[in-house]
Amino acid sequence: MSSVVNNKDTSLEKKFLYVENHSTYQKHIKKLIDSWLGQKISDSYLQAAFILYSLNFDTVRPLLQSLYADNCRGRTPIDPVIVFRALVLMELLQYTSITKFAKDLKVDQNLAALTGSICESQLSIGLFYLFMHRIETGGYSFKDIVNSTQNGVVRSLKQEKLEKKIKKNKC
Repeated sequence: MSSVVNNKDTSLEKKFLYVENHSTYQKHIKKLIDSWLGQKISDSYLQAAFILYSLNFDTVRPLLQSLYADNCRGRTPIDPVIVFRALVLMELLQYTSITKFAKDLKVDQNLAALTGSICESQLSIGLFYLFMHRIETGGYSFKDIVNSTQNGVVRSLKQEKLEKKIKKNKC
C-alpha cells in the first residue's frame, strides 16, 4: 500500500515521512476500495473510506506542521496529516480507546490503509498521545512535554489534598 507522494516542496519530504496531498490520498482510497471488491468488508470501513475521501486536510497541513521543530532530532516524524486523519478515523469508527485503536492498526491492514500510512507499525499509542499534546500545547519541546506532565501530576496531587481538607472540614 504505497501512498508516498513527491510534493513540489522538497523541504516537506525531508521533514516528514509519508508526505502526501489530498488528490494522492483519494487515488489511494480508490485503489483500496477496488481491492475490497469481492471481500467481506465492514460497512463502517466503507463509510469511513467515503468520508475520508471527501475530507481534504491539506488546508490544515501548515498549522499541523508548525507544531514540529524545523530541525528534528531522532527519527523523521510521520506526516501530521496522517496522524490527524487516523484520529478522525478512530472517531468515525467509534473507538473509545486510543490503545485499542493503535493495536488494531498494527494487525488490520485495511484499517491502517484508511489512514494513508504505508507502514502500520509507525502509528503507535505514544505517537497519538504526543500528537494530541502538540495540538493542546502548540509546542514540540521535549522539555515542555516533561514539564507539563509533571505539572499535571503535581496539580492533581495538590487538588486531591485540597479536596480531602474540604471534606474533612465539612464533616
